[in-house]
Amino acid sequence: MVNDAIKLEVDITDNEFDKIYPLAIQKKSRIHWTPVKVAKIVANLLVDKAGIKVLDVGSGVGKFCIVGATLTEGIFTGIEQRKYLVDISNSLFDNYGLENARAIHANVTSIDFGFYDAFYFYNPFMENLCKSRRIDDIVTLSENHYTEYIIYVHSQLLNLPNGTKIVTYCSNGIKIPNSYKKIASYENELLDLWVKKR
Repeated sequence: MVNDAIKLEVDITDNEFDKIYPLAIQKKSRIHWTPVKVAKIVANLLVDKAGIKVLDVGSGVGKFCIVGATLTEGIFTGIEQRKYLVDISNSLFDNYGLENARAIHANVTSIDFGFYDAFYFYNPFMENLCKSRRIDDIVTLSENHYTEYIIYVHSQLLNLPNGTKIVTYCSNGIKIPNSYKKIASYENELLDLWVKKR
C-alpha cells in the first residue's frame, strides 16, 4: 500500500506511487506532479510542528498533499482550478484515511493566504506561458492570467507574519517579496526554502 510505504519512509519510485492514479494522470506525472523524493523534502521543511497549515498552490492530483499528510502532522490544503483533479485528490485522501488533507476547487485569486502558515509552489502558473506543457484544454490560459496570478501571490505573501515559510520548486517566475530570505536550496538549486524575516 502506498500509504504504508511513505509512512515507513521506504524508497518508492514515482512509477510505483503513481499507480494510485488513472493511466491518463500517470502519463502527466513527470512534468506536472511533484516527485515523491521532492515532496518528502518539502513536507519536512514546511512542517516543523503539529497543526501547521500548508497551502499547495496548483495542487493537481494531490500528490504532494498525500505525501505531506502521511509524513507529517501538518494540515495540507491543495487549491486547483480543474474540478476533476480536485475530485481525484479528495477521493484518494478519503481512501487513505488522510484527515489532514483536502483539495479545494478554486482559482488562486479567491484564496486568502492569511489562513495558512506555509506555502508550496511547483511552478503553478507556467501553463499560461507554455502551450506545449498544458495539462488539458479545460481552463482558459493566457499571459494575462499568468501576470494576474503572480501579482496576486506577491501581494498576499507581503501581508503574512514573520516566520512564514515558502518552498518553491522549479518556480523562478514566482516573485517572492524582499521581506523573505532564502534560507536553503536543494535538488541542484531547483528547490528553495524561504522564510519571512524583519
